[in-house]
Amino acid sequence: MVVMGDSGSFLPSGGKRAATVPELMEIILRNEAGLERGAVAVGMGLAYTPAASAMEGLQVFRAAAKHGAAVNVHLRGGMSGLIEAIGNASISGAMSGSSEG
Repeated sequence: MVVMGDSGSFLPSGGKRAATVPELMEIILRNEAGLERGAVAVGMGLAYTPAASAMEGLQVFRAAAKHGAAVNVHLRGGMSGLIEAIGNASISGAMSGSSEG
């Protein structure tokens, strides 16, 4: 939310555009910094950021996989959102975030 200049107080207020390349790089750097400090997972609210590109989601999954972390996703778009998340987990090697790992 901070990187994208979103003023939402708890949830993103709309996600009206995809991240630019510099913004995506900043998002990844911030996620990796948190993982290096001990975070065990990354949360992604794709349901609240409809303009986020598929590449944005995949890059977040890849950053999590690099650190052996899970990704917890608020899915967007019903079944197609589930397929997107499963595909990203499969491609990136990130954990599903389920309790059975």
